[in-house]
Amino acid sequence: MNSAAQQPDDQLDQALATILSARKYRSIHPGLARDVAAAELAKGRTLKEAVKAAKSQLHQSAAAYIRRNLNYDDALHELKTAVAAAKRGPGSDPSADPSVRTLLRRLMATHASTHERLPILDVLYPQLFQRLPPVRSVLDIACGVHPLARPWMPLSPDVEYFA
Repeated sequence: MNSAAQQPDDQLDQALATILSARKYRSIHPGLARDVAAAELAKGRTLKEAVKAAKSQLHQSAAAYIRRNLNYDDALHELKTAVAAAKRGPGSDPSADPSVRTLLRRLMATHASTHERLPILDVLYPQLFQRLPPVRSVLDIACGVHPLARPWMPLSPDVEYFA
């Protein structure tokens, strides 16, 4: 391949590395950052302009809602460990276990919109769902970490939750 054919990929790799090296964007999925950067470079922008525009879009769509960076792999491992421990204890519902709920609250605190709901979590969903007809499915668009609030939602076990 000639160097001209490589240049767009090199620019994209450089843009992606620049974006993801910024603390604010470290928890953004690399695939999303790559797609946004590629779209900006495709508009004929310089590398600097494309990075700036991509960061702006990523801020508006995701980074503005992240209070603290969350390592999703670590969080998933921690949650699986807590649920497994709760299953060995008394009771049949790990989502009702106080240690699991404490962990879920801590994880929800990493995202701005779910953090805002934490003080009213115990009353919000019971009050909300009592006003609705029986729910068969939930479509949670742009959910962030909101699915972690599922144990507080008085939904039947057979409800389909799409997030």
